[in-house]
Amino acid sequence: MKYFGRSLAMLLVMTSFIFANGQNANDSYFIIKLGTFSTPQHDTFAEAEKLGYVYGKDLGNGAYDVFLGGYGNIIQAQAVVDAVKKQNFDQAVVETKSPEHGKVVSVVQIGLYGDKEKIEWLSLEQAGKLYTVTEDENVRVITGVYDNQINATKRAEDLQQKGFQNAYVISLNSNKLHLVSSFDKAGASTKREAIVSARKSNASEFTTKGGPELAGANPPAARLIPRSEPPSINGTIKRQSVTLLQKVLAAFKNIPAEEQGMYAAQTDAAYQAQLNANTKVKNYQTISQNNSSKISGYYLDWDAIKLLKTIANDMSPKDIDYDEADLRSLVWYHKRAAVLPTEDIQKVENWDFKIRKAINGLEQKDPVYKEMTGAFKLAYFKSQILLEDYFMNKGFTLSQSRILALGALNAILDGSMDVFI
Repeated sequence: MKYFGRSLAMLLVMTSFIFANGQNANDSYFIIKLGTFSTPQHDTFAEAEKLGYVYGKDLGNGAYDVFLGGYGNIIQAQAVVDAVKKQNFDQAVVETKSPEHGKVVSVVQIGLYGDKEKIEWLSLEQAGKLYTVTEDENVRVITGVYDNQINATKRAEDLQQKGFQNAYVISLNSNKLHLVSSFDKAGASTKREAIVSARKSNASEFTTKGGPELAGANPPAARLIPRSEPPSINGTIKRQSVTLLQKVLAAFKNIPAEEQGMYAAQTDAAYQAQLNANTKVKNYQTISQNNSSKISGYYLDWDAIKLLKTIANDMSPKDIDYDEADLRSLVWYHKRAAVLPTEDIQKVENWDFKIRKAINGLEQKDPVYKEMTGAFKLAYFKSQILLEDYFMNKGFTLSQSRILALGALNAILDGSMDVFI
């Protein structure tokens, strides 16, 4: 349940923002045809699936045209063709989807996945006929195609009422739509995970929803994992996260006196003043402090992070809802963190960049979002600063701690803000 309700007008504004920040509906679009196959099996494409999302067009009688990915430029698409040809897909070619072969339509998106993730088709198909749109590293799951945003938005609201909390409207060219086939649904289903989630922990440490197992009793909903106090912030280190927080404070007219990038007394005073003066932030604080039914523990008990989760839950149609895999990721960052590999560093950096760009774009798109996005940035950067100090206190360098802090934020937000990316 949202703390401040989402209206039809709000959905329309969000639709315009998403369209403006996505691929232009009139741009050319490129996909890779791997070939035509009779009764294809996903095992045949296991190596190709490492390069992107593999999907098939049903030709009838068990035959399929099988495709890989979707790209905004031909250079990237051709590079992938060169790679799949080395996997013995000798007939692989780039196919161009020209905009004049379709038209701009409004569609209802009900899911956004990474191109290497499995999709839970069984639950999604309850929404009706399904399409996918593959764009670079994302796969959008679509239902409903409309000539205008009004009808599409009404359908999105209806789907949200039926439990599809990720339903919202985007505009795109119909030439990008792929009708989901039986071949597409053949893969196994898995829940979408955090960017850095392949972490191990003791199985006995969790119940189904996380937390220590209690002999002969179920753990209380709000007390699932041990508490942790936030660290003291090191005010002698110059860092990007502090600079970004100071810019937010300056926008709120609370200007700290310290050198840019240094978190000391004046910056902390400006932050505290904003918490006490901003009505929107105060409302969020009240909710976060009174919401005892949500999962807590570890750094989830820190006031800044509780505030961040509350704002994210209000802004996004997807509520934060940790399952056991999510909690393993949270525990890994809190207790077993290690320097991340280059691949994960790139993913974390990319996610943080997209989140910040999207939030800034949403704020500029319509002033109605200014207070909400300002509150989100205030909590996001303060949480990042605290997490950086937490990891530095464990012996990591500032650079390493920054990446670990962003990875932890990705796990904490649990995909709730990905709707804006």
